[in-house]
Amino acid sequence: MLIVACLGVLTAAPGVIIAFKISSPWLVSAVSAGAAGVVAVMGLWQERYKQAVNQADVDRTQVLNGALVRADGSLIRVKDTSWS
Repeated sequence: MLIVACLGVLTAAPGVIIAFKISSPWLVSAVSAGAAGVVAVMGLWQERYKQAVNQADVDRTQVLNGALVRADGSLIRVKDTSWS
């Protein structure tokens, strides 16, 4: 969903610059490149978030099945066992 929103910003950026009658090609290029950078960063951030949520689900399942340590060997804290 974030990628779709960022792609919308990317496609709207040149139109907004034209609407404000800014004719500098450097500014148009910079805004377009900046919007493309935002799209790339958001894609990476979204993947990291998906992995973090998946790992939290795995940890919850392991705790419910009686595990006392995580897959990486670290101990489970009390706050990790109290879900609302």
